Amino acid sequence: MSKSETTTKSGAGDGDVTFSTDTGAQGGGATVSTTYLERKQEFVAVNKTDLEDIIEFDNASLGFSGFGMFLVSGSGWLAVEKLLEQKDSVVMAPLLWVCIIAIFVGLFLLYWGYRMHGRKRNKITRIFSETRVVGNNVKST
Repeated sequence: MSKSETTTKSGAGDGDVTFSTDTGAQGGGATVSTTYLERKQEFVAVNKTDLEDIIEFDNASLGFSGFGMFLVSGSGWLAVEKLLEQKDSVVMAPLLWVCIIAIFVGLFLLYWGYRMHGRKRNKITRIFSETRVVGNNVKST
């Protein structure tokens, strides 16, 4: 047994909004289709936990990438400066070793930030792939 309900609301002459629910045997859901200024949109319901995961991945990605870029650029600049100051022979001072280690740590953090960004994109892609349209309830004008 399937229960379907469609409601259309008109704005102030700008466009129509169609709300549809389908609670059929296949476990349908609610969809919202809008037509506004010759533009049609479909909305997808997303869990709050999914959105929180996406925000968490984004914040972690920004943090790792930002700190990694800071380490790579600062340590790289300092290492180049110290190497250019040495005229005759290259002496690996402890400061240069610290700069090299900081550069590698920064590159690791940049890589990890890029991976976190990829996880965020994969989460969004998975949400879209798991979403299916129940029916075409868009009102044509």
